[in-house]
Formats: sequence, structure tokens, C-alpha cells
Amino acid sequence: MRGCEIKEPEKRATRLSQLRAIADHVSRRCDTEHWVNTDAERLHDHNVTMYDTAAYVIKPATRKKRNSLIEVISKGPQPPKWFCSHAWATPLFNLLHCLEQHARDRHSDINNTPYWISAFAFSQSKLDNLPDDESKSCLFNAMALCDGTVSVVDKKGDVYWSRVWCVYEVGYSLQLAQSRETSLTGAFAYDMYTSHHHKVFGELVDRLDDNAEPTGMVDFCAGHTPHAKGEKDLPNAAEQRLAVGMTDGLAADDRSLHSKMVRESHFPSHIFAHALSCKVQQAASAVESDRDYILNHIAGDAEGQDLWKKAETSHIKYGDMNALIRGHVARMSLVRSTIEYCKGETAAFESLLEGLQHSDIKRIDLCFGQAEQEGFDVHYQIFERLLDALPTSTLAHLVITLPATVKTLPPGRLKQFPHLHTLDLTNSHTLEALPDDLVECYALTTLELSHLQRLVELPKKVLDLPKLNSLNLTGCHLLRQLVGRGVSKSQIEVLYLTDCIGLTDLHEALGSNLVNLHTLHLRGCFNLHSLPTWVARMERDGVAVQRPHHLE
Repeated sequence: MRGCEIKEPEKRATRLSQLRAIADHVSRRCDTEHWVNTDAERLHDHNVTMYDTAAYVIKPATRKKRNSLIEVISKGPQPPKWFCSHAWATPLFNLLHCLEQHARDRHSDINNTPYWISAFAFSQSKLDNLPDDESKSCLFNAMALCDGTVSVVDKKGDVYWSRVWCVYEVGYSLQLAQSRETSLTGAFAYDMYTSHHHKVFGELVDRLDDNAEPTGMVDFCAGHTPHAKGEKDLPNAAEQRLAVGMTDGLAADDRSLHSKMVRESHFPSHIFAHALSCKVQQAASAVESDRDYILNHIAGDAEGQDLWKKAETSHIKYGDMNALIRGHVARMSLVRSTIEYCKGETAAFESLLEGLQHSDIKRIDLCFGQAEQEGFDVHYQIFERLLDALPTSTLAHLVITLPATVKTLPPGRLKQFPHLHTLDLTNSHTLEALPDDLVECYALTTLELSHLQRLVELPKKVLDLPKLNSLNLTGCHLLRQLVGRGVSKSQIEVLYLTDCIGLTDLHEALGSNLVNLHTLHLRGCFNLHSLPTWVARMERDGVAVQRPHHLE
């Protein structure tokens, strides 16, 4: 038998090929040996949990040397790429299916990608993973080596989000992600996967004509095959998938935000309700002392104090971690929960609103394209409730693609976010006017208003916002004029007016207003009769100007 000694537990990750081999080993033995669980109930390979795997596989294989299973089956250290968080009650095959799908979505090696799984990394006969000094914990050290954490959540979601270890691993992962935002060590992602049998229509099958020539692949987003002239429509290709995940940003397999939404649309929304209502201080542990240890760690007891003492039932830092988790899950669940609400299923949406209100979220994307594609109208009242639920004290980055039923933003809402520095309304095609309180968003630095095809004018004094340095009005076809008072000095450095075909002239007064400009795009503004003198002056001063072709 292979084997080695790996002194650093954080480098005892499990390759997917090894996890697959363990699952095959379980499958071969379970039925023939008549395995039973702790309640003496007969086991079959599909419901063997990590508790059962430890009893029948890990402990017998490691009893002699009292080492970890990875040291038994590996040839040397295996540093992790991903940290795997899961409840031990999750079936082993569900864990395998989730991690295999995660690797595919992230375009990772389906055999060699290493995931750090505690049950295989620790010696089951000497669990020493809870030192008083957090910096010496191999669990945290393993996470520090990773690109991110993937939570493998049970099908109902109630087990995972009720376990204190699981909730803590999620909270710590999100804290690590925050700390890396301002460091040079690279981003840290948080993904959530669950076992879920479903069909995906996509780029899966090469279609051949009668001459064995390829006719193209089924398109993932549109769900149909482009066909040659005269060729009959072909049936959709479908792939059977055993797991689905919500990823932090676009996964490598996502061609666009839309394809990400299509992929994630199969994620069961009821899991979000459990996640949004979980509280780390109320989560349970099989070992009560572990729960005390974790809560004392979260409370931040000074070094040297007893982390195993009875933990407090309430602490401000419990609330901070709960808010961090709820905010992130709310971002993940917004589209799915809204669609469920439109279907008449309100539980997930109400949990979402509560989660948002009690979060410290800094960025939110209110984009409703997927809901409309599935045939659901997101009415103004729904949109207004979502906007009202956003945390006023922390929100800094707001992206909104308005549903077709919404033509205006609720008045008086935007000024409630004193730290809002980015507002992105790109592709809100139905938006006819911007609220007047936009000029009271004094922290705003970036305003993305591209392709607002019904926008006729901007609120007065927008150019005078004290910190605004980027304004994008690309494709605002009905915009008639850009007004600057010519008194105060605008801080805008970048101004995009590309394809603003409704503009007929730029006022001379703008020249004394836009004194900090270094980029000006006017391509496609073919109805401009002429350019004011300040454009030529700016060009001479080194401002990057893209003129309309007819005025070059």
C-alpha cells in the first residue's frame, strides 16, 4: 500500500480522483458487508455519510499508525486549492457529485483538483485541530492556502445551516474574502453547492449532418441550435447533472452573466431560507465543547484565556458574523427568491428581505433579466420592497437593471445611502427619468447610465456632485442636452457620450465646468452640428478626445 507522512495537516488535501476511489470503495463494500448506521439501520451506498465512512473506512485504515487517511493513500503533500465545508451527515456521494460539478464549473482538473476535507486530513484517533492560538490551527492554515471555500449543503439545507462548524467556516471564509480585497494575496471566493438532479440544455453535443459535417452546438443561453438554410430544427441537447452551485462571480464555464443565471436557476431556493435565518450562536455541535470553543473564538477572547469555557449566549461579534453571512447569501439568492415570490411562494423572499435588513452588505445587484426571461413580471411594489430592505449604513455599490414594469426609481431612496460611491443603471431600458435626490448622493464617484434608451435629461447639478469622477451616458439615444452651470468646477475626469444621437450641441459653458476632464468620448454623436471651442482646447492640453467621425 502507498503511504507517507505529511507533517502539516493543511497540506493533506484530497484529490477528486482519490475521493472518487473512496466512494467506489464504499460502494463495493456497503451492500456485501451489510453496513448499518448508528441506529442499526441498513445502509446503501447512496446514503453512507461521513460518519459511516469514518467508522467503516477511515478508522480501520488508520488505526495502526494513528494517522490521516490522506497519509495512507497519498505519496506526498497535497496543498489544497479549495476548502470544502460540509456537514458530516451529508451522504458521501452527494459530496462527490457537488465537488465534481464545482470543478467542471470552475474549469478545474476533474481528477487532480485538491479539496481540503477535514475528515480525510485529520487523524480520527487524535483530533488536535483546535489549538488556543488561531494561527496554529491547521483548519485556518489550510483555508489560507486556498482560492476559496465551497460549501456542500444538504438537499434541504436545514442540517448544514444548523451546525456551528459549518456556519463558522462560512463566516470565517467571508471574513478572509474581505481581508483579501485589500491585500496582494489574491481574491478568496465563496461558492455554495448542493446535490440536485436536473437537466441543463447547453453546449454539450456536436450535431452532424448527413455528410458527418458539424452543424454547430446547442446554444446554452438560447436553448436552440443555429441551423443551416433549409435544415430542420433539431431537438435540444440535454445533460443530466447531479449537483448545482451558486458561485462567487462568474465561474469559468459561464460565458456571461446571463449564462450564469441560467446555470444557477436550478439551485433550490428553500436552501436560502435556512441560510438567511441561521445564527451562529444558536447552531449546534455534536460535541458541546466544540461549540463553546468556536463561539469564544468569534467573541475574540484575548490570548491565554480559556477558549473552552462556557460561551456567552450573546455577543456583538456573533451579530457581525451573522450579518456578514446573511448579506452574502442575500446577494446570491436575490434573483431566485424574487422569481419564487412572483410564483406565489413568499417564504424565501421574506427571508431575503430580513436578511438584507440585518446585513452589512456593501454591494448588491438588483438585476431582473432572468425573472423576465422565465415569464415573470417584477412589479414596482416588489422592486420598492427590495430597495427599502437595503442596509443604509453600509451600501456602497448598487447595480440595478430595472424590470420592464418599472419606469422610475422611488423618490427619496438613493439619498438614504450616505456611502454609495457607485450607481450602475446600465440597460435599464424602461427608465424615463432619474430621481432628483440623485444630486444628494454626495459620496458618488461613478455613475453608469449607459443604454438608458428612454432617458431624456439628467437632474440639474449632477455634474456638480463633489466626488463624481466618471459619468457614462453611452447609448442614451434620447438625451437632448448636457447641462453644466459653469460656476463650480466639476470633478469628472471620464465622460462617455458615445452614440448619444439626441445631442445636437454641447454648451460653451461646459468648458469652464469640466476642467478636470482627461477622457471624452463623442463617437456616434452624428447629430452634433459642431463642437465648442473648449473641445479643441482640451485636445491641445492632452485630453483624450474621440470626436464624431463627421467632425474630425
